[in-house]
Amino acid sequence: MSAPGSSRKTFQSSELSRASAEVFAAAADHPVWMTRRDGESWVLMSESADKARASLLELAAQLVAHNQHRWNAGWSHERSLPVDAGTELS
Repeated sequence: MSAPGSSRKTFQSSELSRASAEVFAAAADHPVWMTRRDGESWVLMSESADKARASLLELAAQLVAHNQHRWNAGWSHERSLPVDAGTELS
């Protein structure tokens, strides 16, 4: 077993009761995976890590929406695909 603050990323679910301090110390530093014999694994992370993850996903969604809008705005009904300046057509 590693010392608190370790870089372990995976714990067995039973360690929550046997070594909760170690599990929580690791989860305070980075997300940790909780493996279970009878089901799907879980991820335990701090609230700040979850908020940062949600913010990153929101930014990605905004970038996709923005680029989709730019793609749609550049669409020409005269061509099957938009063509950038300098691109040769076959």
